[in-house]
Amino acid sequence: MKCSLLLALAFRAQSGQGFVGPTGGLVLSNCVSVAARSNNNIVRRGVASTSLKAAASDEGSDASVNLRKPAVVEAIAERSNLDKNQAEAALAAFTDVVMQEVADGNKISLQGFGTFEGRARKGRTGRNPRTGEELKIKATTAPAFSASKAFKDMVKAAHTD
Repeated sequence: MKCSLLLALAFRAQSGQGFVGPTGGLVLSNCVSVAARSNNNIVRRGVASTSLKAAASDEGSDASVNLRKPAVVEAIAERSNLDKNQAEAALAAFTDVVMQEVADGNKISLQGFGTFEGRARKGRTGRNPRTGEELKIKATTAPAFSASKAFKDMVKAAHTD
């Protein structure tokens, strides 16, 4: 079954096909498994796709590229045989699901990709750099992402000489 990560997430979130993992977070599995990377191509379930960096870079520059939403939407559309409007809707659904679930205190684990969660930060005492006055910084919860081992290994392999 070939499916884009975003469409699978949107579908699973709307239909309730995710399941609660052992840590209490929403686990959405079997969406996309990345097997290998070679020469700016990502092999995904046996399908080779041009990497976003290669698609967005101009004139073969090896410098890192800051991808914006239109480039990501175009890559999703290309890889999943969707039109750009459907790809943009899938991306919007994915980000909405992730933001809402993390805001609700849930953890989203995407096997082979990583985990989105909220992390609590303790309150502490800080200093105003101008005056040196002590300030109380309130406790807060911040969104966080932890990359999976497969994701980390892929990035490491792409940046080793």
